[in-house]
Amino acid sequence: MVSTRLGVFLFALAPVATSRCAKEEPVVTDDTCPTELADVQSQLDDLTAACTPGPIPSREGGVVVSDDGEAVLSVPPGALASDATGTIAPLDTPTGDVAFGSQVVDITLYDSSGNEITSLDHEVTICLKSNGAGGDTSCLGYLDTSSAKPTWRCEDECLKPRKDLLCGNTTHFTNFAILLTGGGGGKCNSDDNYILRREGGVARSEDGAAFVSVLPGALEADTQFTIVPGAPPKADVARISDIYTFGPAGLKFGETARVCLDATTPDTKAGCLGFIDETVDPPKWVCQDPCVKRVDDTICGETDHFTSFAILLNGGLSDVECAKK
Repeated sequence: MVSTRLGVFLFALAPVATSRCAKEEPVVTDDTCPTELADVQSQLDDLTAACTPGPIPSREGGVVVSDDGEAVLSVPPGALASDATGTIAPLDTPTGDVAFGSQVVDITLYDSSGNEITSLDHEVTICLKSNGAGGDTSCLGYLDTSSAKPTWRCEDECLKPRKDLLCGNTTHFTNFAILLTGGGGGKCNSDDNYILRREGGVARSEDGAAFVSVLPGALEADTQFTIVPGAPPKADVARISDIYTFGPAGLKFGETARVCLDATTPDTKAGCLGFIDETVDPPKWVCQDPCVKRVDDTICGETDHFTSFAILLNGGLSDVECAKK
């Protein structure tokens, strides 16, 4: 690792941790007096306590978010062999021949014994806030330190937009940034929503406002997913998200999948994850999961099948009732 500073962020809407790490660490010089040394130690103790990494359960996956909200690490269910913790530390952007489209961050994962995880068998997603430049020419880059002269290289040429973030995939951890050159442009296609039965994974809508997280083994076969905006039924209800249709239509899961939608309003009284029941005439909304989980403006609930979903304003259970389920 190149960085010596800590920060925190992670995906799939399990536990989410945010860092509270100081931007600058205290510096000890040779002429520091004993009183000042005590102050420095106190600051370091506070920094260590504030930078405790956030948990990432292996079965559920999770999301770690940097303190400034400009970097996110998303780990899908089953990507980790055991529970882990993750940190994200913003770094000073280096100077040189490489043109950057985001800040540089150092991303680190630790296993339950505190050992650093350097690589995975499954992909995780890194999202970084774009400075507005680049477009299809950008890629998710990493700092290759395997040679005597560290070099920036492209890790994922096909970035996916999510609001003001650009997201790419990786199986290892080091320093990352959006690079303004090296993108795949027209070579990139929509095969990213192809989910392997053995691995599970995450499929997203093109606009990034809807996604589904699937556990390994939950599918009967490898499947190409589609997530597109849907139309409201004749008997619509109060809802705080747009409608998205998840396909293949009628797909059923061996284990529940987690459907996540971005809220269109700041209302925190989201009731349930609802689906459109098309077996009746006219079609009507039915609560699928009355115990949704919310992180910022993203709300998630569980389902065992695919249809058209939205977050409904009413129909949810209380926290006490949900805790008993």
